Amino acid sequence: LKNIQREVGITFIFVTHDLDTLVGMTDRVAVLADQHIIASCSLPELANVDHPFAQNFFKGVSERLERTDKWKTEPTH
Repeated sequence: LKNIQREVGITFIFVTHDLDTLVGMTDRVAVLADQHIIASCSLPELANVDHPFAQNFFKGVSERLERTDKWKTEPTH
């Protein structure tokens, strides 16, 4: 999917609960809690989201991010 995305220049909406897949597939993430989007940002920017669910979510993602170059991603808005 990542190769197709680069070659064709398209965007995917990818829904998963698997954090390894999430880190491998996404540049940005929308975090939902209680049927509401509580964060929409790059994965490293989740560290700055002031919501308990987002903070717990980031704890699970941060260890995986350290193994990739996505940890160094510049904030996007």
